[in-house]
Amino acid sequence: MAQVPDQRGRTLGDFLTPQRVVAGILLVLALTFVLQNRDDVTLQFIGFQVTATLWFASLSLLLSGVLIGVLWTSRRKPR
Repeated sequence: MAQVPDQRGRTLGDFLTPQRVVAGILLVLALTFVLQNRDDVTLQFIGFQVTATLWFASLSLLLSGVLIGVLWTSRRKPR
């Protein structure tokens, strides 16, 4: 099948790079995760109590872990 360029001379193959395909797949997976985890959960930590959706609580924990990892590795000094 011949690819027909648009007005700027680009084809569909130029638009669908591997990075965009992977990003699209990750977006679909993330949306599926959010839509399947909309239930409210109650989190308790050192006397504090918070009610949030399960997907938001999971995302918060993931971002906290990433932040701790970044801070931990930035403390290491090269030898």
